[in-house]
Amino acid sequence: AKSVRHVKRDDAFHFDNAFSSSIDTSEIYDTVAKRIVASTMEGYNGTIFMYGQTGSGKTFTMKGDERKGHPGILPLSIYDIFHSISQTPDREYLLRVSYIEIYNEVVKDLLVPNSTNLKVHEKIDGTIYVGNLKE
Repeated sequence: AKSVRHVKRDDAFHFDNAFSSSIDTSEIYDTVAKRIVASTMEGYNGTIFMYGQTGSGKTFTMKGDERKGHPGILPLSIYDIFHSISQTPDREYLLRVSYIEIYNEVVKDLLVPNSTNLKVHEKIDGTIYVGNLKE
């Protein structure tokens, strides 16, 4: 991990990667998401989380623009998942995917366009989940 120090305070902000606006989405996928996708194919849960201010390119990075030859993290993930499945025909898979957006503290299920303001809950064992989320 890398860190940046605030010049007037002793705070440090830690991060794994920072990318310029000219970087291709496939390089971001290879750096950040590919290992997460690979681990899900081994049975682990995986989360790809985008964070940033409005207009910083989160949606483009996730969805991309395949018509212009710039697939995003989602299509690249889907390709790798189904490629992995095709390479192991003797194995059975159960895929579960959810796709949410949190904007101005409102949780929206992007697989169900009319769902808005979903609630985040915590189970007694500390597990966090979003209620009424489509898989």
